[in-house]
Amino acid sequence: MSRPVAMLLITSLGSCGSFSLLLPVVPVYTATAGAGSVGAGLSTGAMMLATVLVEFAVPGLLSRYGYRAAMTLGLILLGAPAVVLAASSSLPLVMGVCMLRGVGLGILSVAGSAAIAEFVPAERRGEGLGLYGLAVTVPSIVCLPLGLWLNARIGYWPVFLAGAALSLLVLAAVHGLPARSARDRRNGTEAHLA
Repeated sequence: MSRPVAMLLITSLGSCGSFSLLLPVVPVYTATAGAGSVGAGLSTGAMMLATVLVEFAVPGLLSRYGYRAAMTLGLILLGAPAVVLAASSSLPLVMGVCMLRGVGLGILSVAGSAAIAEFVPAERRGEGLGLYGLAVTVPSIVCLPLGLWLNARIGYWPVFLAGAALSLLVLAAVHGLPARSARDRRNGTEAHLA
């Protein structure tokens, strides 16, 4: 377990926890605020659409700015907008927040998968991918029901804050990642590092 792998796993746990905690709560929030099942579906659909669309741009983002910058942007977009949900439950605001969070999720999904494949030596790649799989699956198993359970007991606002915090707290772990891929360093692009 190298430092970059450990930092990537921490980043993945936090980001997937943030995503999973709010995934079932935001549609309930939208539906109970008057948008009904259509609003609930639109909020989830907006997030997933943004996630899928941004994934096509992530390889270019990684090539140009590297892992640290891309994953920092992804964590901020996944976490910070969740706080805005407490301000209003209007459908346009919720959809905007969901789209921003979807962009963050798309960046983190592609960057994380690329990073684990690079950070682990080829002869141990299966092990590395297994650990990464756990880091992205366990938060889903725990946080999907936890979000609804917490919401029923303490309300929306604390759950939104918790979702934001899970993503934003792991920003510190991103500094343990290489700024650029090994391929970029071999090609001499390390001079562009900030």
